[in-house]
Amino acid sequence: GNNVEKYELYVRRLNSDAIIITDYKLLLTVNSFPNDLSITPTMIADALGVNVSDLQRGEVYHFRGYATGFDGTVTDYNSLSSTVRGLKGYKQGFYFKTDLEFSTAIPVDNYF
Repeated sequence: GNNVEKYELYVRRLNSDAIIITDYKLLLTVNSFPNDLSITPTMIADALGVNVSDLQRGEVYHFRGYATGFDGTVTDYNSLSSTVRGLKGYKQGFYFKTDLEFSTAIPVDNYF
């Protein structure tokens, strides 16, 4: 609706036992909309201040988004109605989680 000035996305890291390893750290800030957002392991490692090789299978990464309107109003996951919080498609920009994905769909040998 052309009413968002900026969007900030934070990430935190949990180990395979769901123990929090890091607090939330700023991953990125978006000031131009629409925006095609893509997150890479390198971006996550940089935000957390670690090497990509330090990210391990089994870890989980939680993301929290904050949208700041031109009027200064900040919207986050907790600002959403219970209906929206319950629907995956609507809350994805404000709260989501993932783990590392290692694709084996394309064998490396096919490149040689």
